[in-house]
Amino acid sequence: MSRSAHHLSRHPRWSIERLWGALLRAFARRSAPTSIARSVRGDGRCAKDRWIASLATQGSIAAILLGGLIGAPAATAQSYNYYRFEASLTTDGEPVNVNIVVRCRYVERRYIGEGRSYAAVRSPYVWGVRTKAGTVVIFQVPDACDQSQTRIPDNLLPVVFWGPKADDLSFLVGYVSEATYSAKNSRMSLPTARITRVGVDEFAAWQAKGEQNWLTNNSDPFRYGPAARGTTASKCYVAYESPLDEKSRARIAAVRPPGAPTYWRAADMGILSLLSFAHKNSVQHQSVLSRLSFARGVPRSPRGGNIGFWDADYYPIEIWPYRQDQGLPWLSDAAIRSPINKITIETKGAFGGAGRLYCYPVWDSTGVAGNRDMQWSLKGHEIQFDDGPTIFSAPRGAPYSAFFRDDAALLSISQMAVAHPERGELP
Repeated sequence: MSRSAHHLSRHPRWSIERLWGALLRAFARRSAPTSIARSVRGDGRCAKDRWIASLATQGSIAAILLGGLIGAPAATAQSYNYYRFEASLTTDGEPVNVNIVVRCRYVERRYIGEGRSYAAVRSPYVWGVRTKAGTVVIFQVPDACDQSQTRIPDNLLPVVFWGPKADDLSFLVGYVSEATYSAKNSRMSLPTARITRVGVDEFAAWQAKGEQNWLTNNSDPFRYGPAARGTTASKCYVAYESPLDEKSRARIAAVRPPGAPTYWRAADMGILSLLSFAHKNSVQHQSVLSRLSFARGVPRSPRGGNIGFWDADYYPIEIWPYRQDQGLPWLSDAAIRSPINKITIETKGAFGGAGRLYCYPVWDSTGVAGNRDMQWSLKGHEIQFDDGPTIFSAPRGAPYSAFFRDDAALLSISQMAVAHPERGELP
């Protein structure tokens, strides 16, 4: 929508429909045929006025069509609903408990020439707690704004982020599987969580308590980048393997170069059109990615964990976090000057392991960090597991590639907006 159209749509006195009709009426009064007889009807309106009125009506119809094209809303209605989010876990022996009431700012938009559309923004969408040890635990509040969604599981598992420094949120570890909490290097116990519907009175009572979120509008790492120049807001970075079904394995085996190592690169991204995956109802690469947003919680096995939709059968076989030289926690002058951006998939170490992701800002002096393909071409890349040898390498200017393990699985290197700040607010 243009700025002018948006301005007009917010003022009923000067809506698109009214303006169009006024312009046509003014034109009609100047150009109406003089031969029109002033035969007056019983209601006192002459034929010329009736002609003007008909043009105005046509103007209304045109305005509807025009409004539909430019997307100007004819009316906007706003309402609210609320739910309580409770969660508990321990970190380094310290209990962390959250009991908050979430407000869904629910907006219904009616577009001229179109049907209704709906948008819900929840507040708060993340809730942080500083621990006595100086670390931070951040709960992503599962999106339960859709009141028609009644399948809230008893074993709800939200995404939880842990950070080593509460005063520096440039590095967070997201836990996105049930199993990762039982790993030896886990910093948190498996959380318990539940959601219950409440009313505005409960919301007002919770607000009156004045509980403080460690995250504020000014310190939200997922919405704003740190003060460091040239860096983005935090995104979450993950590598994962998607097992291929039998038909796809045969297709990949047929095009795999002779003598290729266990991990190999196919430069032509068109190869993805040959693939389907060994996941429930998942037949395309994009459909695998879409089930990794975690906005409604983390799938658990065999069922539940997230609100309404996916179970653990949709999950890739493995998922790991990765760090990169361009990431702010590891950035150096040498890394900025280097023509190579090294990516290290961490399956072990102090913070790494299956079922996790790393969230951090990246250095982006060129402004293309949101575009994987453009960012990929600005530097060459080397990819490795932990401290092992390089498994993939590509020179500067090389397009993003498809990576495989033998003919068994597709390895994806992905940036994910797990926290979804576009659908949330902080009070």
